[in-house]
Amino acid sequence: LSIGWKFAKNNIVRGAVGIYHQFPNLEYYAQSENFSLKPEEAAHYILGYEYNLDDGLFLFRVEGYYKDYRDLVIRDQNSFLYTSGGKGIAKGVDVFIKSGVTNKYVSWISYAYTDSKRKQYEALNETSANYDITHNLTFVASYNVTDAIVTGLAYRVSTGKPYTPITGGIFDSTYNIYQPVYAGTNSGRFPTYHRLDINFQYMFSLFGRFAIAVFQINNLLN
Repeated sequence: LSIGWKFAKNNIVRGAVGIYHQFPNLEYYAQSENFSLKPEEAAHYILGYEYNLDDGLFLFRVEGYYKDYRDLVIRDQNSFLYTSGGKGIAKGVDVFIKSGVTNKYVSWISYAYTDSKRKQYEALNETSANYDITHNLTFVASYNVTDAIVTGLAYRVSTGKPYTPITGGIFDSTYNIYQPVYAGTNSGRFPTYHRLDINFQYMFSLFGRFAIAVFQINNLLN
């Protein structure tokens, strides 16, 4: 269910509520008791505001959300079978701003804050989800130097993804190898990620047809 209300010129507020289900992968049913896994459930709640001026020439949008996950697949530590006892949450805020000058310049910036935690699969406690990126900031801009030459750039900085660190090892004399000892699931974070891309475009006529030549450098900072 979603609803939007234009309460003043250029001003809109929106809200949405949804309940979604997804069946687990077949491999988990095969390792459950009597194939009794439930569909995984997510309830979404979203509220947002938008200011749109001159058909998108200037646009501001902010949206907050909360998601409640239930009946997630998790391994029982006693029977080692999978059950539907997992749970989790995801909450965050997305902000988007766009501005420009007709046929000359346009830029946009987006920021997303996310806090996503789940008790799922092998996790013993509620921990950061695999895709939980706490902060994500992106800036994109393009500028028409002339009618034929356009230059642009894109910059992104984001928090590193979570991972499960190895804290040590135990020697297995039977196989003559070391078995890794893991810390808590997703208790570590990769370093903050930066990326800068730049590009130049030249529009011209080639054998009487419209053509574009592009020069681009990706990940300029590394």
